[in-house]
Amino acid sequence: MEFLNFPLVRLGLLFLCGILLGDYIQLPIKSITVVTGLLFVLLWISRSISYAPNLKKWSFTLLAYSLTFFCGVLLISNAYQRFEQSQTHHSKTYSKGSVVDLQIEQLLSESPYYLKYKAKINYFGSHRNLPVLLRIKKDESCFYFLEGAVWQTTALVKPIEAPKNPADFNYANYLKYQHIAFGIKATADQFLPFGEFKPALKHYPKLWQRYWVNLLESKLTQSANYELLAALLLGYKAQLRPETKAQFAHAGIAHLLAVSGLHLGIVALFAGWVLAFLKRLPHGKIIYALCLLLCLWGFAFMSGASTSVLRAATMFSCLIVGKLLGRYHGINSLFTSLWILLLIDPFYAFQVGFQLSYTAVFFILWLLPKWNLYCPTKHSIGLRIWQWIGLSLLAQLGTAPLSLYYFHEFPSYFLVTNLVVVPAIGIVMIGGLLSLGILAVWPDFTLPIKALEWAITMLRSFTTWIADLPASIIDTPHFGSYTLIGLLFSTLVLGHLLFRRSKRAFPELAFIVVAIVGIWQLELPRERHELILSDQFGQTTLWQINGRSLAVFSTSSQKESYSLQAFKRKNRIEEITEHQLPSIFYYRGCSILVVDGSYPIDASIKSIDILLLSQNARIHLDRWIRHYQPQMILADGSSYASYKARWAASAKKERLPFYDTSQQGAFVFE
Repeated sequence: MEFLNFPLVRLGLLFLCGILLGDYIQLPIKSITVVTGLLFVLLWISRSISYAPNLKKWSFTLLAYSLTFFCGVLLISNAYQRFEQSQTHHSKTYSKGSVVDLQIEQLLSESPYYLKYKAKINYFGSHRNLPVLLRIKKDESCFYFLEGAVWQTTALVKPIEAPKNPADFNYANYLKYQHIAFGIKATADQFLPFGEFKPALKHYPKLWQRYWVNLLESKLTQSANYELLAALLLGYKAQLRPETKAQFAHAGIAHLLAVSGLHLGIVALFAGWVLAFLKRLPHGKIIYALCLLLCLWGFAFMSGASTSVLRAATMFSCLIVGKLLGRYHGINSLFTSLWILLLIDPFYAFQVGFQLSYTAVFFILWLLPKWNLYCPTKHSIGLRIWQWIGLSLLAQLGTAPLSLYYFHEFPSYFLVTNLVVVPAIGIVMIGGLLSLGILAVWPDFTLPIKALEWAITMLRSFTTWIADLPASIIDTPHFGSYTLIGLLFSTLVLGHLLFRRSKRAFPELAFIVVAIVGIWQLELPRERHELILSDQFGQTTLWQINGRSLAVFSTSSQKESYSLQAFKRKNRIEEITEHQLPSIFYYRGCSILVVDGSYPIDASIKSIDILLLSQNARIHLDRWIRHYQPQMILADGSSYASYKARWAASAKKERLPFYDTSQQGAFVFE
């Protein structure tokens, strides 16, 4: 692994490991600061005093590596401390009904029910610019907010909710790495404009992106084409349809929907070809590099300056500057950009896009030159095809462990799709950018945009055809973080052995495969035997798990439920059976009466352990409690909050524990 010969790479890996370990362990920041300071002093002493050269070299190296590792731990610990301080301060100073000043940052997504924004709030006594997730309900008062606009509202600011069911996606943890811990759910008529619209400099990229998006929308005739082209060309995914995202994922080209390294690379190649004549001028290399950087960052701001775009632009800038200074090495420049971004925000290391992007680029820079040496032809066209195949295979090899860990699926036809679609995307991107430039100065000239719409229609048709092929997606079993580490290590070893003719290659790979299978077996979830009241909106659902089989008792079918599918995957459920929910349920000597208000008190039953209230049951709860003498009251997601508030008050009066799955998550019967 020759990339480890670079000190910047070794130090960068240790710095990244320090950040990851600091997140996993979360040591006291004072202790980490003391250790880091002590290591810095020892490093300075080691460099200053004279002693045996070999001992000095090894001691200095060890201290430098240790200091780099603990700097990563210190950086992430400091970020966590500031994040937790903002939450604590908000909890102490904010009160229900407070007037909040809210500034819109960006539109994140749009669903049939909500508009989802990232915003920052400020109110009297608060930290300035506390990030929040804003969800605007789609009703007759709903409208789109402009980025940079400031509004006032008294809507409730609440912490982001933890997952309600076992194996549900932890959205609160996902938002934590974007510095968001609170959210607002409201309607548009709860907001009033505050002051004049004066966007800050950081909001202009989003406004510029919105200008080009509106221009596309006004010229394209099919909404599906507009949504896809806005995502591919400008990184605007807020209105992209879920079925389109699913088709691209099944075809193995979901990465194209986020403007990132591939898109910046296409822009850089085209701009480099157009500006090549500048190299012949005096100081032409400097002028060429500056113009190329201007084109890259111009496109980055045109596409909204999202995190993925800025990350890719930083990466390419390091590559261009390194080449200009005559110290060009792809992996070295890659780790330079990694250092820069992690120093700006260590939370980037935990964002899936960051991990996939850097892993893919790393494997391409490391292994593509070796792959090209094995090209069977010297013809330029054959060489290009060979390079495209290598590019797709190596990117997929590097990102496969992370993709399987996060998404639990693998696209079968990724190679075919990438060979066809990636060159087409290059043509679409360049044609799209030129068409937007023409439309900006000549709005009536629509011929280029018609050609672009035809190309997008063909692209959609091809992607749909690939996604609909049999076995287009392979579902993979759930595995844990230790198996992920093993898989990542195995891809590095595989990449190292792939182009090295050695008799030991096969035994080494076999040993790694056996080790990973062993780790995976150790991480497999134990067989569970329990009854779970899951939280499902508008439904009452009980899951009874017995080893690898699951019985679902519900008021309606649950087979397409996301929560159920996630639970099935994580617990390796092999068989699911559905049953009608009975009115009385017995589990391990515990009697559970499901009360939906459709029947009166049964005088023949004298005692019940648990009352499960559902479906907005209109009952006199005090009477039911006095008759059945339950030990506990449960309420699920099938009832309104107003009903559950009355039930909670009755339970409190009778000194009975009350459990609401909408507030506390799924209930496990023990």
